[in-house]
Amino acid sequence: MVVCARAVPGGAWAYYDVQRGRAGHLFPCGDAKAAAEQIDLFLKHRMFPSTW
Repeated sequence: MVVCARAVPGGAWAYYDVQRGRAGHLFPCGDAKAAAEQIDLFLKHRMFPSTW
């Protein structure tokens, strides 16, 4: 998974899944721990689809 930061309306920034583009919004950049938790859940689902 490749994650990038993109500008969002209102002058803020957010983490995005690069593969999914704008649909891949993960979390605002101000909360790295919450973004890491979202990524962890996403990757667990890829490895173990029944956990979704």
